[in-house]
Amino acid sequence: PTGHLLIRNGINYDRIKAVFTTHIHGDHTLGMLGMLSLSNWKFRTSSYVTYLATEDGIKAFKKIIEVTDSPLDESRLTMKLTTPGTFYDDGALKVTAIPTRHMESVGKPTYALILEAEGKRIVFTGDLHHGDAADFPQIAKDEPSDLIVCEMAHFGHETIIPIAASCPTKMLLFNHIWWKYEEAMAGIK
Repeated sequence: PTGHLLIRNGINYDRIKAVFTTHIHGDHTLGMLGMLSLSNWKFRTSSYVTYLATEDGIKAFKKIIEVTDSPLDESRLTMKLTTPGTFYDDGALKVTAIPTRHMESVGKPTYALILEAEGKRIVFTGDLHHGDAADFPQIAKDEPSDLIVCEMAHFGHETIIPIAASCPTKMLLFNHIWWKYEEAMAGIK
């Protein structure tokens, strides 16, 4: 429940400038739908752009908000397509999308994201190819980063730790860990 978590943690919706997603799967986007809905009817001074990986996702989200509330106020809440390469740069934050293979079997685009601000670089892998993480972003292996956030829903630590260990990064964080892998990772440092 992204929208309610923001409220619970005291995040002012007016401070949000952009929302980024790596792919259209519901576990990665539906919380954002609730956030958009709250922004549309409750937080009427908020103004931001939301990036989705597919045009049909943008159309669907607009329709869901219209059906459950009212048409999206596109004068302040816009939705745009995530595209390969640098797709967002507001002068403070630059976001670059690198294609991955997570949804290749259904022909939908998926991305890893590189976020750069104030001389810092974060690599966010998004979900990667099932079983082998063969699409782990090469840039994370080749160029230094301050943080790599690696999603682990589709492979175990034995797959990703050797890959991540070769990356020149200051910090590595695993998230979106499939429950079957959590116990196996307990105690790994």
